[in-house]
Amino acid sequence: MALSSAVSFNKSTLKVDGLVNLGLYTPVKQINQMGDHALVFMFQPFRGPWVQSIGAFLSKGAATAKILQKLVLKAILLLEKSGLYVHIVVTDGGSWNRGM
Repeated sequence: MALSSAVSFNKSTLKVDGLVNLGLYTPVKQINQMGDHALVFMFQPFRGPWVQSIGAFLSKGAATAKILQKLVLKAILLLEKSGLYVHIVVTDGGSWNRGM
């Protein structure tokens, strides 16, 4: 999802919002740059009316396939460690997602 770039200081968390944050997988060249794309991971059970957001990240441009691979694997491992099972990963048809 493309976003408008903006940076602000969050008084409640004492952190700067709006900078690229892909956790441990943030590319060195993007550290301290304004993010313009959001990446959200969600979990939805096969049988159940609810959906749960499990992670949100901010990147500059679309995250690369290599970064997406690492983030998706980490999300799956954390979900399964919590007792939830992942059978399918669904994305749109972006080339970076197909490369993942």
